[in-house]
This record gives sequence, C-alpha cells and structure tokens, in this order.
Amino acid sequence: MTNIIKFKSISKFKKITIIIVGILLLCVVAYFAISIFLKAPLKKAQDLPVSVNIVNDVKKEAESKINSGGDAESAFAVYDKAILANEDKIIKSDLLISKAVLAANSNKLDIALESAKKAVDLDRNGNSLGRLAWIYKRSGDKVNAIKYYTEAADFIDKKLNSTDSNSSNSFRKQVKELGAN
Repeated sequence: MTNIIKFKSISKFKKITIIIVGILLLCVVAYFAISIFLKAPLKKAQDLPVSVNIVNDVKKEAESKINSGGDAESAFAVYDKAILANEDKIIKSDLLISKAVLAANSNKLDIALESAKKAVDLDRNGNSLGRLAWIYKRSGDKVNAIKYYTEAADFIDKKLNSTDSNSSNSFRKQVKELGAN
C-alpha cells in the first residue's frame, strides 16, 4: 500500500516520464530480441536431422517392400510417394538418388538415369553428380561417366578448397580407370 501511495505522491510529469521510459525499454528489448532472431543463421535442410530421418525411413520402407516379397516396382512406388510429398529440393534430391541406386542395382538403368538426372537438377552436388556418373558407368556410357565423375571431383575440390579429399580422389581414380587422361 505504501508503494501505491508513493506513486500517487509523484507529480504527473514524473509519472509520464516513468511510463515513457518503461515503454522505451520494452521497445529496445523487443528490438534486440527480434534482430537476434532474424540474424540467426537459418539451417539448411541438409543440416537438419529430420531430412536424414525422412530419407532413411523411406529407404527402410522400400527395402521392407522388397524383403517381404515385393518387386522393385513396389519399392519405386514408395520413393515416388515420398518424392511427391516433400517440397524440400534437397530431400527430394536425396530420395531420387536413393531410388536411382535401387533402380541401378535392379538393372533398371533407364529409371536409374532418369532419377539421378532429376536429383542433379534439384541439387547439383558431389554426391548426386557422382551417383549419376556411377549409373552412366554401369550403363556403359563412358563419355558421360567421365564427364560427371570429373564434375563431381571438381565440385568437391572447389567446395573444400582442396584437391586432396578422399571423395574427389576416388572420382578421379574412376576417370582414370575409364580411360581418360
């Protein structure tokens, strides 16, 4: 009660000043909170564990279709459903690469190439380029295999700012094995 009485005894000018200072402090705190939130780096989908979980869950479901007596077509349907359901281009690319690997291992090279090309279009990275090269190699197309192995190695070297990574060296080894200089 004494605090209320003390506040009542303060002049009208001081009361207004206290209220304005309080509002200004609130605005400053809100401004900093919002600016920190907006400046915080947003994570890309490939950094989020949820994207890895989505791809792994779809792989498991596709594998279970095959293991339970289904054919590759039923596994492709699982991938197709997941690809359509996801808006994120990186997740779609990863799903397409997984589908391409399954298709290549099932000797469905036309489906493998189509899926890998779509993956590269969505997210051109060392993994998608390397998988596309691998599928071209499996299909006997040395020219495109060399082209994409080289591009994958160059991509990785540029990204890592180094020419001594295991992945890029592996891709360059493939290029040499395929007969390119």
